[in-house]
Amino acid sequence: MKGFQRHFFAWSIVIAALTFYGQLPWWLKDSSLNGYVPPFLSVLDPAQPTHLGFEHVNIAKSLANHGTFADPFADLTGPTTWLAPVMPFCLAVMLELSGGSRPLTTVAFVSMQILMIAFACTVVQRQVRGFASWPIWLTAFATVMITDFQWLFQYTHDSVFLSMFVSVVLEFYNRQNGTPSASAKTAIAWGSFGGLTALASPILGLGWAASVAVCWSKQWRVLILTGLATTIVVAPWTVRNYLVFGKMIPIKGNAAFEAWQGQLGTPHGLVTLGSEMSHPSRNGTIEGDQYRELGETVYLERKRAAFVESAFGTMDGLTEYVRRCINRLSAASVSYYVCWPIYGNGWFYRVQKWVYPTAFAGFLLSFVVRPSINPTVLAASQTIYVFSLLPYVLVSFYHRYTAALFPIRMLFCVIAIGSFFTLLSTIHKLQISTKSPTAV
Repeated sequence: MKGFQRHFFAWSIVIAALTFYGQLPWWLKDSSLNGYVPPFLSVLDPAQPTHLGFEHVNIAKSLANHGTFADPFADLTGPTTWLAPVMPFCLAVMLELSGGSRPLTTVAFVSMQILMIAFACTVVQRQVRGFASWPIWLTAFATVMITDFQWLFQYTHDSVFLSMFVSVVLEFYNRQNGTPSASAKTAIAWGSFGGLTALASPILGLGWAASVAVCWSKQWRVLILTGLATTIVVAPWTVRNYLVFGKMIPIKGNAAFEAWQGQLGTPHGLVTLGSEMSHPSRNGTIEGDQYRELGETVYLERKRAAFVESAFGTMDGLTEYVRRCINRLSAASVSYYVCWPIYGNGWFYRVQKWVYPTAFAGFLLSFVVRPSINPTVLAASQTIYVFSLLPYVLVSFYHRYTAALFPIRMLFCVIAIGSFFTLLSTIHKLQISTKSPTAV
């Protein structure tokens, strides 16, 4: 444990330095510094530490001020299921403790993000210490930090917040010591954590549930206890949704909008600057006006009906839906995509595009090379990676969704980069072995 604490402290310093560097123009209130921090574009203001997930902090304000989970878009739109509840409740606590101060809440949230990223790096480092040398590990770290720099160091959103749940999952399975077994007490505790994960992100909760099914596949009693504990944790929020909206909404209800946006709100199935600007959070837009006039429930029901009709009403619609899913699969795996056109003008974006496929290559290689990593951790990582990205491939996607998986992607980058250097070493040895000694 002392080694863990030492590495965690070291990583905290590194991550704090990267965070301060990435947000330097904002903290110093000097836009002339924009060109000196990623993405190194003077015309773009990259740091948004006060963002706080926008809808998340708006709901948090409603919780802190009125005690209601409502108003995700800053004006008085009423009760909502637009978001999962965990992060808004955490922000509400921060606002309450800070006396409603946005700056103090920002400092607290940024500090929390630093510790969460440091914890993730420490956890992954423990997983790969028997497989990767320091140069390989640091290269993998740099690869992920480059591709996810904005979401890890410059924005305050749910990406880092959700990555904490991923890191805890990896650490839990690592402590299984390669033998996936659990007592009833452990199963109940782990199921409760799974319920909390689902209340933070239903899609990440799906990944967690899939990992449990894979890692404890032969332990039916444990699976049943885990499932019951998860259900008990999630049930109160489901009941709240039913009482408020009169329909069964297990956790959050905006999937209909996401599906509509991916099918009808963008030209290729990926979130664009145009779709962001026309988001219902923006008052005065067509979508914003419809949301406020119809109310959230009717608005989302209409979006669901429009999506189903477009995607599955005709063969042409189904073909278009499949084409968009392929685009999203490419963006989630090998093709780095950002929705702001100006972002693509810089050299940093080109570097991000070059290194982005590394994690997916490591995912594929993880089924082949058999790295010296806890097999339970590896199986859980593979499962969470698939089941946490698949819903976004089927519905709507942009890069923030992969950033939450950065601990797992870092693990896969280690596998990819380590395999590459192993291949180079093997080729070098073969070249030496094929050279005959000079005859005397």
